Amino acid sequence: MRISIFICFTLACLLETSYTAPSPPAAISSETLKYMSTLGYYNPDNTAGTLETEQNIRSALMDMQRFAGIPASGILDEPTVELMKTPRCGVKDVTGRLSGVKRKRRYTLQGSKWMKKDLTWKLINDNNDGLTRQQVEDVMTQSFDKWHKITNLNFKKLEHTDATEADIVVKFGVGSHGDPYHFDGRGGTLAHAFYPHNNLGLSGDVHFDDDEVYTIGSSQGKSLLWVAVHEIGHSIGLEHSNLREAVMYPWYRGNGGRDFDLNEDDVIGAQHIYGSRSPDPEESKTTTTTTLAPGETTPSLPPSVCINQFKAAILHKSTGKTHIINNGFVYTLGKQLGIESGPTPVKEIFPGVSNIDSLYYNTDENIVVHDGKRYYTFNDINGRMIESGTIQNKYGLSDDVNKIDAAFIWIGNGRVYLFVDKMYYRFDDNRASVDYGYPRVIKDNWKGLPESVDGVSIWRNRVTYFFKGNSYYRFNDKRIRVEDNYPRPINPIWTQCTVAKLNTQNASVTSKASILVTFGMLAIMKFLFL
Repeated sequence: MRISIFICFTLACLLETSYTAPSPPAAISSETLKYMSTLGYYNPDNTAGTLETEQNIRSALMDMQRFAGIPASGILDEPTVELMKTPRCGVKDVTGRLSGVKRKRRYTLQGSKWMKKDLTWKLINDNNDGLTRQQVEDVMTQSFDKWHKITNLNFKKLEHTDATEADIVVKFGVGSHGDPYHFDGRGGTLAHAFYPHNNLGLSGDVHFDDDEVYTIGSSQGKSLLWVAVHEIGHSIGLEHSNLREAVMYPWYRGNGGRDFDLNEDDVIGAQHIYGSRSPDPEESKTTTTTTLAPGETTPSLPPSVCINQFKAAILHKSTGKTHIINNGFVYTLGKQLGIESGPTPVKEIFPGVSNIDSLYYNTDENIVVHDGKRYYTFNDINGRMIESGTIQNKYGLSDDVNKIDAAFIWIGNGRVYLFVDKMYYRFDDNRASVDYGYPRVIKDNWKGLPESVDGVSIWRNRVTYFFKGNSYYRFNDKRIRVEDNYPRPINPIWTQCTVAKLNTQNASVTSKASILVTFGMLAIMKFLFL
């Protein structure tokens, strides 16, 4: 079976030999357009008019700039020229729609995986760089070990003299070297690897271009360690990350030949495919006692089942149930409201996330979760994480934005609204950029809301509700203002419970004495009072 998807590093010598001052998109060379097209950012449309073509080119260039983490100027400026001269992977950064491409996620899961956790690998030949077989095998062992330490995958080296077929074959080659993807000599392709696919044949294999100069522990040449770790990432099913610090970042960095640790982004991506490494059975038998330092206390128990503040809320589109986030825990409200279950730690509902500041359904019906400066996209509640990154990269926010308090797609115009402290941003998900003239002051345009909000959600009755402290606000989307006689207290309408003492600070729960009062008539009156 021919495997059609592969990863390769390529030196992008695609620019004009003379570089001039920044010019309009129409002046960008055909070589540059080919570069962007190869990576998936630009799709030539021969039927489009001149103006539309120029807009598409500018949009494509900005998408590439955002993904690379450089200023999205939309022109062929010096940082962009330098970027395109940098060795990188030749696989497309963008898959799916090409016009107005969305930003790429941080790490990406390719879709295939190894169906077993114990894998073998074998280096089958020598190289032309003067590195001994033992040196190369030591680097490969070190590279595999980085992924082994953070996942449940185990890698065993087979000697090259062993007749056993290895799961992952590592080799050096030049030009035509036994697969459909030929190497092109020094300065072009550095290496390529194959995804796990069906776990047979070329699946997972790693090939290095032997015309390149690979080095170990040196800033000269290309770091064999860095390239090997990157390629093995593809070999286990990871695509590219747009986080510069991640080893899965597509443009070659090398780390000066020094050793390095996997970035959190790499770790999260791999663990979402294979899980985190299970404790050693022998280690788990050891019992230890921890002595607390003066002033330390034992961890707090979960908060009471009754809460009166919503830090974030989302209506699940399939079940019709509302999920509330409060101080690192998730509470589920039934279809007719009222707390049905919880508290459940956020990380059990959204693996890899410890807290949630805000969340919303995007236009692809996936759930975008914000935790501090990071965002995570899941395909569902209790689902699979499909992308991750920073809010600065995804939305183009400034570095001083530390968190997004509330986020939703307003039914009034279909745009994403992000509430940050006393300001709000309007984000165009199609163009992947904040609209001109934003941010703006919340109180100036969302009449009747407080200066800042804690959360927002659109409920089953197609009405927008904002939350602040222990109150909620019903928003009239036609009049663009809060309805009369609001705000109202969250309890008892939403949670349908009262407690003698509501603890909203997540302090230790030393007593389970909670008084739950159910309001039977609320199920009938809910659509009237909400």
